Amino acid sequence: MPILVTGGLGFVGINLVRFLADQPGTTVVVVDLTAPDEMALSFLSPVIDSLIFAPLDITDRQGVRDLAERESISYIVHAAAITATDEQEAANPTRVADVNLGGTVNVLEPP
Repeated sequence: MPILVTGGLGFVGINLVRFLADQPGTTVVVVDLTAPDEMALSFLSPVIDSLIFAPLDITDRQGVRDLAERESISYIVHAAAITATDEQEAANPTRVADVNLGGTVNVLEPP
């Protein structure tokens, strides 16, 4: 059963990924803007064989659709968001809206 987790390397997402990937018969497609770093790989090492990493910006509607189709996704857990906790993120409200609103629409809209 393939599950796609957006924001899969963020604080909430990575914990969900590890929990879900530990369930028998589950493959988790981890979507985030970047590839996992050494610390993330270490945390996910007990379940690494159940993971597929897919660097992707959720504002890329076609990319989200293509990935879901290619991996035959059964379920989506949407954990990607910008929380604007630093000045650089807060200074770009358009990007925050694109990710938090547009990204949500892209993930939830049926193909």
